[in-house]
Amino acid sequence: MIKKSSTFPFFVALLTAWSVVAVSATAQAVRPDLTGEWQLNRDLSEDVQAKFAGMGGGVGHHGGGGHGQGMEDIRNSFVNAPTCLVVAQGDQKVVLTEPDGHVRTLPTNNRIVKIDGRDVRTRWENNRLVLETATGNNKLVETYERSAGGKQLTVTIRTDMHGQQVSVRRVYEPVRK
Repeated sequence: MIKKSSTFPFFVALLTAWSVVAVSATAQAVRPDLTGEWQLNRDLSEDVQAKFAGMGGGVGHHGGGGHGQGMEDIRNSFVNAPTCLVVAQGDQKVVLTEPDGHVRTLPTNNRIVKIDGRDVRTRWENNRLVLETATGNNKLVETYERSAGGKQLTVTIRTDMHGQQVSVRRVYEPVRK
């Protein structure tokens, strides 16, 4: 009897270690590799001009409402889609580089960091990278998701604008060299 009970702690330790490995492997599985150089496919992406026009106004400056610079920054994020995007992904961060050389290094630990003077929180949510950027009293949410076949990168941005939730989906494809 004594011998059998002495194997029980070993069995529990082995089971615990196996569970940790399984959980780690599962956590890695929901983090697709977004790495690559991506080119905007305008034909597959939503037309931001049409979307804003459908809201009763277009994408120009809308005065009033107390939205200020924060809303103007968000509007610019919708209108000025990068035509190309380079993504580098590490264990604890993702680096986004735009054609103009603008670089955002995003720690994926769900903690708020200052990027370009704004509070940004980045995390993995299932198979998507989610960025929440506070701009004044407004919030911009960006999601980065690789297609099931891995051939496309879909970037969706959304916010509340003039009392309506607005989102735009952009589709990027790998740059052919």
